[in-house]
Amino acid sequence: TVSQGSYTDKVRVGCASSASYKRFFRGTSSSESSMTAVSGWITSNVYDDYNATAGQTYFYRVLASNSSNGSNPSAYSVAVSGYRASSGTSTPSNDN
Repeated sequence: TVSQGSYTDKVRVGCASSASYKRFFRGTSSSESSMTAVSGWITSNVYDDYNATAGQTYFYRVLASNSSNGSNPSAYSVAVSGYRASSGTSTPSNDN
């Protein structure tokens, strides 16, 4: 899961992997080739991206491994998009 403008200081990215270590990636498109690592191999299933630019939509993917050095990682997760809210703005609504 990825936060959709819920925070003004970060984008929160979560995954449901049971692997011991995860590495989070961010890109401005969903393609694997656009992804850049935004974390090292961490044990948490949640990563807070404080470097995301407010109002910019990002795509996130996760690799999982049972090794702290990331050996034999999983395939990339499916890309999920999210964004950081601008200060003073509310979460967009779907008014019909």
